[in-house]
Amino acid sequence: QRNIGGQFRAQRGHRPHHRRVPVGVEACAHLPHSRADHREVGIEEIHPVTGGEILVADIAAAADREPVVDDPFGARAWIDVARDGGDWGTIWVRYAGRCWRWARIHKSDYHLYAGKAKELCEYLRAQGVTDIWFRIDNGGGYGGGVKDLIDVPAFHEMFVPPEDTPREEIEKWSFKVTMVNFGGNARQKKKYANKITEIYAEAAEVLLGVKLVDPPPELKGDLTEREYDWTLKDGREVKIIESKKIFTKRKKRSPDDGDGCNLALAPDFVFNAGWSWA
Repeated sequence: QRNIGGQFRAQRGHRPHHRRVPVGVEACAHLPHSRADHREVGIEEIHPVTGGEILVADIAAAADREPVVDDPFGARAWIDVARDGGDWGTIWVRYAGRCWRWARIHKSDYHLYAGKAKELCEYLRAQGVTDIWFRIDNGGGYGGGVKDLIDVPAFHEMFVPPEDTPREEIEKWSFKVTMVNFGGNARQKKKYANKITEIYAEAAEVLLGVKLVDPPPELKGDLTEREYDWTLKDGREVKIIESKKIFTKRKKRSPDDGDGCNLALAPDFVFNAGWSWA
């Protein structure tokens, strides 16, 4: 077992008997309503917990539970800039055992996102946060303009420790910005075909211990209706999530909130450069 986002889980090597694994409302309606119930009746054999499938019951439980403060000083945020058409840009944040949508923007104006990011930083600093990590979608080059506006001294200076900070406390102060390529390599290359599959899988485990605050209506479908399959990569069969393009075509909407929520939830090791778990 290993600890991910405060949640322990077993590493299972088997794959499901069905090659296509739908995880939507209809697919789960006849199943037990919790992961514990699934294990009791052996449904793991066809609908394994590993791989990151999120059940409707998981979202309901996350919305109902009381938050458990795991780290009062650290926060993680995700910025996805709107593209053309019906796409929405979002900013999601995870802090003090809670995850929520901070902003929803139907424009690609970089300054709007930078302004909302600044408001978020000011709010978090007022709560005592000293460590913030922004993750920005690098797809299509849209996020680069936002990075250029927030990865600047004015933002960094908000998270610089005061001169009288004890030496052992200095490491708790940090402002970081990372560009994320959904199609990039997963850290766990023997399990996942790409970065976005790994993100969804690992975020699903973190969700089991986090409170969702005022989840938007679209979130349930974004998290539970995206499908998984298996593909060969480097001679090994690994899990791959349905692409955003295919999901959008199938569901007639973009999974903007699902991406935002999962990118805020995903544990740090998924994004740490130079770290790999084979």
